[in-house]
Amino acid sequence: MQVGLIFDKYRHFGKSDSGAHRSTGMGLTFCKMAVEAHGGKIGARNDADEGCSFWFTIPHSLKSGEAEACENAPQNHNKPGPFSETDLEQIKEVVKKIKGIKIFEISRFQEILDPLKATSGIAVNEWISHLFSAIFVQNVNEYNRLINLPENEQTKNTDR
Repeated sequence: MQVGLIFDKYRHFGKSDSGAHRSTGMGLTFCKMAVEAHGGKIGARNDADEGCSFWFTIPHSLKSGEAEACENAPQNHNKPGPFSETDLEQIKEVVKKIKGIKIFEISRFQEILDPLKATSGIAVNEWISHLFSAIFVQNVNEYNRLINLPENEQTKNTDR
């Protein structure tokens, strides 16, 4: 197989009798477009004995200040706070907006959370930093804990 051609549009290699599904030859082309759109590279290596191996790289970059937030975010489960009633209301409004976002959609989180950073106090900014840290390392449990924190915190305050 000519590895250099497999990312070309409409190329077919190997058996074409794959059953009911007919290939368009666009799958690897789309992979290449997605990887390159993110500034990465994609390739393949043909190993005669083991078949074809694919690889890709995507550069990781953070907006100014986010790298420091990730590096300085606590690695334990200390919660940000204490929250004032105003803080809790601000965070609850933001949580409503971010609940429908998938954890890997970082730019959507930034669109919603960046404006809040500029207008919030220390406790809310700590919460945002913890949240971004959980998002960047794809820690779903910590992410869920943080988005539920304002509701849980408000419940604690009313139980007292």
